[in-house]
Amino acid sequence: MKQVLQVRLLVLLSSLAKAAKLHQEAVSCDSFQCNLEQGWAPRPNRSTLPGNSIEKCCRPTCKRWTCSKGYKAHPDYYNNVASSNSACCDRLCSTVPCNASFGVPTRMRNVPGKTHEECCKPLCSQHLCFGSWAPDPRKAHQAGSSNEECCTASCAALACDASKGYKYFLERYERAQPAKNPTDFCCQKTCPFYQEHCGEGRGMNLADESKMSMTVTERDFQNKCCEPKCSSVKCQAGYILDPTFLNYLVSKIAHGSEGCCLPTCKAFECPAGWMKYHEADNFVSPYLTKDDCCLPTCAVHKCGKGWFTSTVPTKLAKVSRSDRTCCEPSCAAAGCAAGLVLKPNAFNISSGSTCCEPEMCQELRSKRQQVKYCNSVAEEAKCNMSYDVHDVNRFSVAPCAWSSELKLCLMDSTSVLTDCGPL
Repeated sequence: MKQVLQVRLLVLLSSLAKAAKLHQEAVSCDSFQCNLEQGWAPRPNRSTLPGNSIEKCCRPTCKRWTCSKGYKAHPDYYNNVASSNSACCDRLCSTVPCNASFGVPTRMRNVPGKTHEECCKPLCSQHLCFGSWAPDPRKAHQAGSSNEECCTASCAALACDASKGYKYFLERYERAQPAKNPTDFCCQKTCPFYQEHCGEGRGMNLADESKMSMTVTERDFQNKCCEPKCSSVKCQAGYILDPTFLNYLVSKIAHGSEGCCLPTCKAFECPAGWMKYHEADNFVSPYLTKDDCCLPTCAVHKCGKGWFTSTVPTKLAKVSRSDRTCCEPSCAAAGCAAGLVLKPNAFNISSGSTCCEPEMCQELRSKRQQVKYCNSVAEEAKCNMSYDVHDVNRFSVAPCAWSSELKLCLMDSTSVLTDCGPL
């Protein structure tokens, strides 16, 4: 039963299909719409053509055509009813044969063209590269008429940055840049390239244009470019490095390496009359003075009124600033032995010298007059009121006395006086 029903269904479907086909053939293409946007145009005699489908009623346009290699579609041809390269496409220059010294440039290979004149240009082997361009052998057999098409960048096109320590290889200036490491090929290293590599205690004088323009390598830049800084200087005994100039080049410091160091009191030489103050040995100053490093001794002490500079070496070597320690008092406070009295100017005489004089000195000074020679005095009264300077170098004096026997004025040799103050 089931099989019978299946057979009957197949017969029914076949009948329906035949009926639909007969209906379709009876319908005219005049009522079928061909979609031009999708590349279909109506057939010319569509009003008399039976059918209701694209295949029966429409023809393909160029919009549905795929151009072959060497051809390119163009919108102007999209509505052409055709299906060929010649009707639907533009021929490209890549298919045009050129003469021996010509070729189609890369930029024109996809450009429409049909003739030698339209498509062919001279080969790069005939182009002269100029400016910052150099010939490129790889492009010699391709067509082109510009630096961009036929040449490659030369070293002139590369910036050898002087601020980074580079300068051009002049003999390579017009040569082509290599694909790898063009800077190493076109540029030379100068001193500034290694300015961060001089090492501790060394640096470069970037203001020295002559030195900084020298071509150097990793092996010789230290000797050619680098200089010692003050931080590398070893100061002489008693000096230390000046912290202000540690990073200065020695060549930039007045007096060279000596100018990198500051003196301490340990290196200071005290002048005469001053003694080393060792507690100040580590004191530092560019302008040390005796007041910074030394102590005054009695030798430079100025004694006050009533005091006099001592002549005792041990006393003069003492460190002090007082009269009592450094000076000798005047004779005013001195005591004299019997038969002696203070000299009249005792306050102005140091006790380190003779303070007293014989009592007779006062009589000579106040009552008698000095004569050249006692025997030059002819009168007895005058003779007894005179004195004679016997020895000027020793300041020896003697009173004159009248000799009744000889009737002469003579020097009293029994009363010779020394150490009298000024008479």
